Amino acid sequence: DISKIESGKMTVTPTDIDIHTILTSSLTMIREKAIKHGIETSVQIDKEMPQILRADERKLKQVLYNLLSNAAKFTDDGGSITLSAKMVSRNWIESRVPEIFKVDCLSVLGESGEPFCLISVSDTGIGIKLEDIKKIFTAFEQVESSASRRYGGTGLGLALCKSFLEMHHGSIWVESELDQGSTFTLVLPYVHANTI
Repeated sequence: DISKIESGKMTVTPTDIDIHTILTSSLTMIREKAIKHGIETSVQIDKEMPQILRADERKLKQVLYNLLSNAAKFTDDGGSITLSAKMVSRNWIESRVPEIFKVDCLSVLGESGEPFCLISVSDTGIGIKLEDIKKIFTAFEQVESSASRRYGGTGLGLALCKSFLEMHHGSIWVESELDQGSTFTLVLPYVHANTI
């Protein structure tokens, strides 16, 4: 996937998707592991969230699975993971996106019309040091620590998430504190169902 993206051969194929179903089924994929480790999982979908939107289903599922599986991997036994979704305005994004991600985020969103679909994955896991936050979205980058050696991984998942979202004219950022958990937030321009 990374090599296809770099060579310009990766494309998005938008279809009308049931976002509510995708969100709940994505959480189901990690539920068994969560139960085994006593991790509580929940979904919070705002009542204003449309049922159907237009996006590449496979790529969006891959993004959600990656974020949720990371949350499960880095959350200690007895913790919690929350998947939430709501609609937001450009002003909301501008006021909430962390400064270190603001320029990237707003340049990718460009002239996209409002509103935006916002999806967050929050956990009570090990968290990320401030100096490591931005580099985790770079391909093959992993935080060098005993934790990264303990949990393993290729360092590709979050870079793929970022690329897939940018192909949708969307963006992703993270807010985290060491030992205080993390919240990964993605935004996509809301494209109405049946839009060509």
